Amino acid sequence: MKLPQELVDLIIGEIFVHKDPDPFLAWRQRSPVARYTLKSCTLLSRAFVRTAQKQLFLAIRIRSGVSDAERLAQLLNTPHLCRYVKDLEVEYGGDGLFWACQFSSLLPNLQAISLHSLREWVEQPDSVRAILTLPTLRCVQLTGYRLRDAVELHTILKNAVGLKQLALTSIAFRNEVIDVRIRPPASIVLDSLRLTDSGLRPANISAMLEAFTTVDISRLRRLEISRSAGEDLLRTNASTLEEVEIDWEAHHMAPYEDAPIGAHHLRSITVTAPKPSNVASALRFLGNLADMADLEKVKLTVVNKLDNKDEAIWRLMDTSLSSAPHLRAVEVVVSRAPGISANVLRALDSSGWMSPPAERDVPFPEYFDDGALMPSRWLPALAEKQILRISH
Repeated sequence: MKLPQELVDLIIGEIFVHKDPDPFLAWRQRSPVARYTLKSCTLLSRAFVRTAQKQLFLAIRIRSGVSDAERLAQLLNTPHLCRYVKDLEVEYGGDGLFWACQFSSLLPNLQAISLHSLREWVEQPDSVRAILTLPTLRCVQLTGYRLRDAVELHTILKNAVGLKQLALTSIAFRNEVIDVRIRPPASIVLDSLRLTDSGLRPANISAMLEAFTTVDISRLRRLEISRSAGEDLLRTNASTLEEVEIDWEAHHMAPYEDAPIGAHHLRSITVTAPKPSNVASALRFLGNLADMADLEKVKLTVVNKLDNKDEAIWRLMDTSLSSAPHLRAVEVVVSRAPGISANVLRALDSSGWMSPPAERDVPFPEYFDDGALMPSRWLPALAEKQILRISH
């Protein structure tokens, strides 16, 4: 008895289900068990082969070395498999980068490309530049590259006519000053920008906003950025942003102090910071939550100890968050210090390890015992609405 193809598709679909809207993450977050199961499905029945192959070859990762390059060459010799590849990740140059970029035109449905390197961009072969001009390309991630300035980055991207999402990780500019005299109309409008683990300073971000003429980064719908570099980008995109993620670096403790940007169309807010005061400043900077009629989800992560002295700050955030008219879920994650219990912290403090000599007589803050979470009395309005979730 032959199974209906619709049923086969549903079975395969259940093996790999994702909800992440970011293709850089969604297509790669496949467990080894899922991959093994998909491979087994190709041996189960002819009815499963084509559907399972579509999932198996959806995302391809090529590392440095001859073996990966040879496997890619075998794939490129199988045209029907090439059609399934939508996401290609190439790590740290070598033969894999050469083969992947040299024959990228054989991947007719490629939508996402991720290139990892520790080189200057000018050292890349022409084939690397060519892969970014594929008309099907929607998502580009560059990791580790050293660029002359924001103008060079814009030159790299301006021919990616279908580009919608850009992720820059550990990217650095040698120069901050740029010279832009002619501003042609933007023809590539990005929906999403992610800047993580980046050495880009505020001056670099300002240079990008000035240099990006063909590529428009002023109408973003989704922005993930560090605290130290993201203020100008947040303000520039305030009227169009729907999702925002702000992450404080360990070395940058300053809160937001400027006037609110009025990002009133936000649907989702994620903030990760060392202190509740940082989180509160980010919420204030984004705008009056009572005016955010589309806001549905907020996630706040505090990477620090939980201290009773912060109760007033949490209560102010409770008032602000509960004023959002259609907020459906608030998640608060307290990441005090992974693997270190409150009792151990007290013991370390009493021995003098937690503070300099001049401060060792200062009473140790009151921490909650292991397994205890923030009291719901700190966030009473959210708790009453039954939309609050608190976790470690």
